[in-house]
Amino acid sequence: MKKYLVIVPYGLHKGIVDSQIRDKFNFKKDVTIIEQQSESKFKFLRAFFINKHLKGKATVYTRSIFDFLLVWFLDKLPFNDFYIQFDFRGLPSEESYLRNKSVVRRYLIQVIESFVYRNADEIYCVSQNMKEYLKKVFHERPVIVEPCKIRADLLKNREVTNSRRSVLRFGYVGSMSVWQCFERVCCLYKSIESENTVLKVFTPDKAAAEKILYDYGVVNYECNSLPREVVISSLDEVDFGFILRDNNIVNTTASPLKFAEYISRGVIPIGTRYIGDYSQDFARLMYIVEDEEVKLDFNRLKDLLNARSYSALFDAASELTW
Repeated sequence: MKKYLVIVPYGLHKGIVDSQIRDKFNFKKDVTIIEQQSESKFKFLRAFFINKHLKGKATVYTRSIFDFLLVWFLDKLPFNDFYIQFDFRGLPSEESYLRNKSVVRRYLIQVIESFVYRNADEIYCVSQNMKEYLKKVFHERPVIVEPCKIRADLLKNREVTNSRRSVLRFGYVGSMSVWQCFERVCCLYKSIESENTVLKVFTPDKAAAEKILYDYGVVNYECNSLPREVVISSLDEVDFGFILRDNNIVNTTASPLKFAEYISRGVIPIGTRYIGDYSQDFARLMYIVEDEEVKLDFNRLKDLLNARSYSALFDAASELTW
């Protein structure tokens, strides 16, 4: 039987490795997950690490453009025969541009992306928007859309398990990275903060989060750093979850895992119009924050809370499971 090998990009966060790679391939037989635990001082030695595992006939799953290049070159050796899959979980060229503002670097990475897109035996991506982007920038070819997903056992139907309280409970899950817009989260929450509201923040950057909360004068909040599984179960005590993104190609083609985690526990997302496919596909389940909006509409929030269909949220979450 042909081997199925999964190459984990070096430096990928453990939570992503567990939820988006191990959980994804958990039900597939004869899978070997290749993960380099520590990075060599010399980058080129990764080629020897990968080569050690790749021999003969195999299907190879990659999600790093540089890992793809290594596998592609190894496939040219006479004793190898690989069927190479590539999964666009993001757009490295555009992500690089947002970080460095270098047009030259973006162009060079895009050349590599184009090579990967044209030479992979099978292409995956995370959203329909990304599929359209790849088709427009490169060329038309079959692309399988597979968004970020969660394990089915994490789903919980809040209609059955949870009753509503008099206090409106808002949540934020994520880091303090600028692109996650935590400062705007604080600003919007502060616009309706009262003794009947609370903001629950789950972040690995607790000290930084508490400073920002203080700077924005947020009083009613809880801030914790917890393991992912605990965070997900803690969402049972949250009514609305913030997921704000700016208008750029990285965000509009993305598939934030946070969205699936929110709706899997019956949490109503509060988001902008730039959350990959979700802002359009699941708009009826969300509170959409417009670009110019600086104050949340309390009545809109209450209407969503009272009129929402729990079964619709549960059904939507069920589409985002492995």
